[in-house]
Amino acid sequence: MKNFISKMEKLNIEITDEMAEKFEKYYKLLVEKNKVMNLTAITDYDEVLLKHFYDSLSIVRTMDIKNVETVIDVGTGGGFPGIPLKIVFLISVLLTLLVLQVRLSGIIQWHNGQHNLELIVV
Repeated sequence: MKNFISKMEKLNIEITDEMAEKFEKYYKLLVEKNKVMNLTAITDYDEVLLKHFYDSLSIVRTMDIKNVETVIDVGTGGGFPGIPLKIVFLISVLLTLLVLQVRLSGIIQWHNGQHNLELIVV
């Protein structure tokens, strides 16, 4: 987590303790659900932090996310990039996660309950 936090600081993103805790829960769920849902080939802790969470948040390089009012994550799968964006930036933003396979909607709905996020699964 320290390496992830350091990389986020280079993008001028502060990861609070609460956010770090949410990312930890997210990782654990992803690995658990991946055993039966095949959500990702990447399950190593550091790799998930870098290739899923960091990559999801790197949009700040090209876009001022603070001025965004609504977001739709089309084909979200395991919740990338929507959930990491919601955890860090989009506290008051309506986030819609569009799930293309019914079997994947379970992981999204679990996140909705566990992370106290306001998500809509279509």
